[in-house]
Amino acid sequence: MKAWHWAGLTLGLLGMLLTVLLLPPGWGWSLWGSWILVALSLWRLAQRDPGWWPPGLALVATLLLIEGLLRGYGVPGGLIPTPSRVLLTCWTLRELLWRDVLQTFFLEALVGLLIGAGIAGVLALLMTYVPWLQRGLLPYVAALGSVPIPAFAPVMITAFGIDWPSKAAVVAVVVLFPLLLNLVKGLTDIPPAMLDLLHSYHATPWQRLRWVRWPHALPYVFNGLKIAITLAAIAAIAAEFMGSPSYGLGFRIRSEAGRFQFDRVWAAIVYATVGSTALFAAVVALEKRLLFWERR
Repeated sequence: MKAWHWAGLTLGLLGMLLTVLLLPPGWGWSLWGSWILVALSLWRLAQRDPGWWPPGLALVATLLLIEGLLRGYGVPGGLIPTPSRVLLTCWTLRELLWRDVLQTFFLEALVGLLIGAGIAGVLALLMTYVPWLQRGLLPYVAALGSVPIPAFAPVMITAFGIDWPSKAAVVAVVVLFPLLLNLVKGLTDIPPAMLDLLHSYHATPWQRLRWVRWPHALPYVFNGLKIAITLAAIAAIAAEFMGSPSYGLGFRIRSEAGRFQFDRVWAAIVYATVGSTALFAAVVALEKRLLFWERR
């Protein structure tokens, strides 16, 4: 049965590729038919052999479908560029877009994430050992986390200038709540029997933190990081919309959209998506390495 699924996948991808290249008039149904055949074949094969290639081939099939539909219906490239044109733009503007990636992800998102994580760590320790601080401060941190990102950007730009420090400050404020909430939960939600055992051994507060509280908090830390890493990228790009020097992915999207260069807009979106996915994958890989005892 698996051979039939591979045959359907191969025929479907070949039919889509030929349809996109030739685009015979009135044959639009063949593009949809090939795409459905690919989707059904991938669905059945993924159930038997899960891995990275089913979603990868599904992405290729979807891009071929979009490419064929845009070409077949003659949609102007200035309105919606074809995937092939976007990929070509990604390559031709790679140096410019890579500089934008360095600005947005490494100078703004990562620096802001580190600052926010440091503040969250200090506050979490204070709230762990001084319980009334948790009751007094956590509601205000939650309220701060609910403020929309565009509301912070003008304030931070006025305070820190138009360059990357203001965007890093926005990121630090945005990621503070999910990191702090997970840290406090992980450090305080300890089984009482464990703390009683350490107390019977006359363990110091540092020993309790090192051997019980911190290992117990690690899964919560990575849950917070996986949320924060996504928010950091969104916050950095959104803050660049409010004001930025002549580089950064948010600046690139805003400026090229104003000039109706939508192939460049989508190229910047592709780089932003790849950058966010890479950061998220790095956090997941680090989690699997450090939390080896939780592997199923």
